[in-house]
Amino acid sequence: MSSDDMNSVFSNLSKESQFFLNIDLKMCALLLFIILFCIITASLTAMFVPRYSEYFSNDQFSSYKNIQYSDYASIPLTALDVSPTENTPNNLLFGKANRIITSHIDGKVYFTLDINANLYILGGQVYDAPNQKKIEQNYTVQLVNPKNKKILILGNLKKDNDGLYKLKFKADINDIAKSLPDVKDINELIDYNIVRIVYIAKDATTQESISDQIVIEGDLNKLP
Repeated sequence: MSSDDMNSVFSNLSKESQFFLNIDLKMCALLLFIILFCIITASLTAMFVPRYSEYFSNDQFSSYKNIQYSDYASIPLTALDVSPTENTPNNLLFGKANRIITSHIDGKVYFTLDINANLYILGGQVYDAPNQKKIEQNYTVQLVNPKNKKILILGNLKKDNDGLYKLKFKADINDIAKSLPDVKDINELIDYNIVRIVYIAKDATTQESISDQIVIEGDLNKLP
């Protein structure tokens, strides 16, 4: 259709129709401009603005935290077999270990290990002998280097409100000596790939060791 034909069509419209048509065209143009503006703004934001995020009040929940690199491993913790020849666990306890290594854009590197375990309740007489003297009982989390048999003690599990025993260990790798004096760097720490939960009982008076049993463990190098 030529421009003369278009002009002829518009001239045949009533003034009221021309008025509303003119408004519709302007509204369409404005809407198109807004859409293009939003697309361009979103593209520029994604290109030049780093992914910051808020810190939540509960340390169990966190978002990006401006992380540059992250390595995650999750493994089950299970009981050892009764013997090397019998594929039968010596108990029915279990747990889970989550290891997270994060590198931030400010140069800081963090090693985090979350442990959750379903274990016998301490003080529930499961490990106690009749009429025995008062003892101190703990579930201790250890990291073991299978190459040289060295052990790092991360702390004791605490019973949570949901009945599970838990521990969250976090270390600043740039200041690793503060948390783990026997470790030099992250590469050496990764060699401690066995996560082990040990039941330890001591005489409450003399602190003499009464029991030291491996309850459950898992290997961070053997992901499921």
